[in-house]
Parts: sequence; C-alpha cells; structure tokens
Amino acid sequence: MEQIINGTFFIKGEFIEGWYDLSSKKFHQDLEGRKKYTCIPAPVNAHTHIGDSFVNTEPRGTLEEVVGPGGLKYRMQDKESPGSILNGIRRSARYMKRNGTASFFDYREVGMSKTAQFKAMKRSHEGALIFCRPDAGSELDSISDLVDGVGISAVSDIEMDLAMDIIQNARRNDLMVSTHFSENRVEDFGMLSEFDPDFVVHCSGLKKDKEFQDLSEISEYAVICPRSNRFFGIEADYSRYEENGLNVMIGTDNVMVATPDIFQEMEFLFRIQKNRSRMEPEEILKYACETPVRFLKEQGIKTGNNWICIEGENLSPYTIITGYSGYRKIYSEMPRILS
Repeated sequence: MEQIINGTFFIKGEFIEGWYDLSSKKFHQDLEGRKKYTCIPAPVNAHTHIGDSFVNTEPRGTLEEVVGPGGLKYRMQDKESPGSILNGIRRSARYMKRNGTASFFDYREVGMSKTAQFKAMKRSHEGALIFCRPDAGSELDSISDLVDGVGISAVSDIEMDLAMDIIQNARRNDLMVSTHFSENRVEDFGMLSEFDPDFVVHCSGLKKDKEFQDLSEISEYAVICPRSNRFFGIEADYSRYEENGLNVMIGTDNVMVATPDIFQEMEFLFRIQKNRSRMEPEEILKYACETPVRFLKEQGIKTGNNWICIEGENLSPYTIITGYSGYRKIYSEMPRILS
C-alpha cells in the first residue's frame, strides 16, 4: 500500500481535501498531487440480530408474529441445530468485516447458556459488541467479560421488576443498557425513563414532535433501521429524530429481513427520504461513520482507526452512498483525525 493517501476525507461531517502520511501518521489539509482517493471512517452498524442468519425462507407475518416474543424467529431458532446457527453468525460477522464495517452492535436473544454464540461473534469480527438478554440480572455476573451490554426486547415485553433487576446488575458490571422502543406503536415513556438507556432502537412508531422531544430527554441516542421497518410495513420520517434533539445512528436489524450491509441501509434511507424530507448524503454518512464512534468514546470503549479509501477522484457524498459497490476500495488505519 502506498505511504501517502491523497484525496478528500470525511471529517466532522464534511469533506476536506488533504493527504495523510502513513509513516509519520500526520494529516495535511492542503492537497498535493492528484486527488486519488475519497476516504471515509469505516462505518458502524449500530443494530443487528445475526443469530437468525441461517434463515433462508421469507419470514411472513406481522412484526409481532415474526420477531415478537415466541414468534417465528424464536421457533425457528429452537428447531435449528447449534452448528447451523453458529455458521450463520460467523458468515454475517465476516461479511460485515469484509465490507469495511468497523463495529456492530448485536442483540442476542438467547439465554446465557448459549455463550458459544457470543464467542463466535467476537472471533469472527473483533469489533463486535454484544447486547445480551438474560433471564435474571444475576446471570450477568458470570458473563460480564463476554458481553458489552444488555438489549431488552421492548418495554412492553418485560415485567418492570425483572427489567430493573437486569438493568441494576448491568450497571454494577459496567455494562451498557439499551432497548427496542416504540417500533410500531407508542410505548410507555415512564417505564423507559426508569430504564435510563444509553441508547434506544427504532422509535419508528412515534409521530408527534412532543414524543420525539420526550424521548430525547431520556436518551440522547437512537438507532434507526429503515429497511427492516419498511419490510414490516412501518412508515417513518427519519428526519424528525435529529430535528427533535436526538443523535441518530443506523442499523440493519434482523439478517433474515435485511443483509447486514450498512451501505445498503444508507442508500435506502437516502432514497426513501428524497421526496419526503430530504436528507443530505453527508448527514447520512455522519449517522453511520461518526455518531456511533462518538457514542462509543463516551462509553469509554476504544474503536479502531479504520478508514475506507475509495478509489476515485473527489467522489461526491451522493456517489459514495448510491454507488459504493462499484468502486475499488482499500482499507487503511489512520487516526479518526482526526475526530
């Protein structure tokens, strides 16, 4: 790999021309020579469920029938062999790694006895963050070194006493707390406030500005999953999240409904918002490449200095999002200038 990478770099929400010297590890804002690459920090997939990667049939039914408690996904997992599930997990984790995804936040729905799934994820992608779903808070004591947080199904799916037992034990073990919230209908804000989550997922059932504003007072960060929402017939205007004070991240959700490709997710988000409340491509890149990194830093979690350098002279943000797969990429380690 060449020692000088020159081109345009996505830094703090905008593209800046310059060049980076890999030997001295210094970035120079002025440009020398041809603009050979367009470089973006490697994106983060902020919400996945890769335990269902083995599913190869169309999951039919409503949201509740497919992924709700006792739904199709859980029945299929109960019938599938452990080896098949593990192979699917490894395949999806490696796919994200090959595609340049720096990290991913995975919700594991299985009990604590299935720690082989946690280990398979970590071994297949060093950037994997695991949010487990224990049956009791005390279970976290023995596996706190394997997981990074807890991921609660939804405030409507769990008894308050059990939820608080899990959350209090998570905090004692220095683990993050997150939950799905208001995916297809408005859920209890009071209960969510008791959870005090580090981030929430979906919130696509919220419609009023006041609801988004109430949410932003409880959690600063929200993860959106546009392709999964659309698969289940859920419509949302994703521009309203940031407008009402939320820091937005992007995830791909269940593998059986959307491949864990964060670039496909960004493109889909841009297209569905284009004739509604248009989002700038730079804004969408920020949701995937910068906001999750800021969140992790606030949590005291180190992130890799991975960048994707796309061969092409001064590619536009629009081209990066809509034509990413058509260009040759190199992967390089540079400080996030950087950030």
